Amino acid sequence: GKRVLVTAGATREAIDPIRIITNRSSGKMGIRIAEAAWRRGASVHLILGPTVESVAPEVSVERVESTAELEAAVRRSLPAADVLVMAAAPADYRPVKVLDRKRPRSEGVLELPLEPTTDILTATREFRRPGAVMVGFALETGDAPIKALSKLARKGLDLIVANDALEQVA
Repeated sequence: GKRVLVTAGATREAIDPIRIITNRSSGKMGIRIAEAAWRRGASVHLILGPTVESVAPEVSVERVESTAELEAAVRRSLPAADVLVMAAAPADYRPVKVLDRKRPRSEGVLELPLEPTTDILTATREFRRPGAVMVGFALETGDAPIKALSKLARKGLDLIVANDALEQVA
């Protein structure tokens, strides 16, 4: 009977009409979390970045492309959510200026100034329902538990899942 909002997958930030900046997130983990919540009786809304992964038809899906679109979707959906599971991997940076044409390689080196994108969990704090459970994820390269605990406090989360991208799995 709970209303669960899950985000999943990467976002894409345009460099020009053809090229993008993104990351390696497939969205699989967030999709599986959304499906598991639905199987347990929740009403689930999944905000999903570009992916080739399939989603159970019973899960409501809203597709987004950019970090700004993901933020807007979270902002709209969060006030009704009992739980937010922020499993998406939004791009941390975007080009300062999006080129209006594909720049040919023959023009040489391309310098691409980047600016930070909005921190969605921080930017949407005021839209959280009182008592709602907020879950974040922290994929880090070294010192994952320490960095995750810092994010837990800074972003006002109830739970955080820490993963170290450098950790070797045996």
